[in-house]
Amino acid sequence: MFKNTEGFLGLGAVGLLLVTGVVLRECTLLVAAAAAAYRLSLRRMDCSAPWDEWRAALRCLAIGAGGLLAAALLLVLITAGAVGVWRVDHGHPVLALGLMAFVAALIVGFQIDRDSRLREARHWTMLILVAVAGLWAATPGNAILPCAAAAGLAGWLAWASWRLTRREARELLEMGR
Repeated sequence: MFKNTEGFLGLGAVGLLLVTGVVLRECTLLVAAAAAAYRLSLRRMDCSAPWDEWRAALRCLAIGAGGLLAAALLLVLITAGAVGVWRVDHGHPVLALGLMAFVAALIVGFQIDRDSRLREARHWTMLILVAVAGLWAATPGNAILPCAAAAGLAGWLAWASWRLTRREARELLEMGR
């Protein structure tokens, strides 16, 4: 069961990434906040099972739509940073990566069994490695490389959300007939 403590800690972790990302103007933290919210929503849905098929399908649709909206907003924000409307700053890469690792450890720790922990750890390892590559490649004159990595992660979020909305929800609705 998804405990209230996990819900509050998860919400706090997402809020921490979001606020820190806005204050530091760090696009990788904003993508990490969206990914954390998405993964926690899936976790909450799994913990609330079993569902009737149509209720699970509606939940998939809601989570998928939220993920698609978040990905679209992130891509707009990253594009704004690329064209100079929003000034991005990658001056605190250690802090950004440390916060991402902290939230990753928290979410991995929420998982019930070993397989779930390993699956979640793989997601977060991929996200952090892409962020490391982007932040490592950043130079003072070229701050767009971390944003390009963040755009790739936002694309992953859009793909996963679309898949959840299109495939998983449809299969659940068909099973409910």
